[in-house]
Amino acid sequence: MNVFFDENGMFRLDEMATKSQSFQKIMEDEIVTDEEIVEQTERVHELFQRMEKSFSPEQLELIADSITQLAVLYAITQYQQLQEFNNFKN
Repeated sequence: MNVFFDENGMFRLDEMATKSQSFQKIMEDEIVTDEEIVEQTERVHELFQRMEKSFSPEQLELIADSITQLAVLYAITQYQQLQEFNNFKN
């Protein structure tokens, strides 16, 4: 079972997000409200608490590192888009 990658080896994070019920519900009206962000934050918080109670220290370390590196990837892609936007303006 390939959870994170498609048959071509491509990371499916965007696909996983857009197919999730929470994303689809939030995006029904194409407006993201403060309340929806709070609800999603609570959903994520609950999942992290469940992981901390369920997984071994080694598993938690792997999960923490994976999430950290994913956050780095997200941040640098956002930064790159800002760079490109600023270069386009100049």
